[in-house]
Amino acid sequence: MHHPISKEFCFASIAVIGLATVGDALAQNCDSMSGPKRTDCFIGRARILGLESDVAAGTAQLRADEARLRAATGTTAQSRLRRTAKSKYKVQAK
Repeated sequence: MHHPISKEFCFASIAVIGLATVGDALAQNCDSMSGPKRTDCFIGRARILGLESDVAAGTAQLRADEARLRAATGTTAQSRLRRTAKSKYKVQAK
């Protein structure tokens, strides 16, 4: 089942990740800045928070759609597959 929100969710997720890696607007103290840098800091912070809100709304909508589908079909929630990160380093017991 393809849901139109999934495209937006993917875009918002990528945007949040991209913005989180560029400049640390949320970690910076915008109040200590002055001039255009201060304005840019607040704008960046607002955009990041807005995108995080969009991602949360998209996730909530997807979960609601999944719940409606399960209720309509009488199925139970399937466990999501989780990948565990493989370590690059082997731990050796002494």
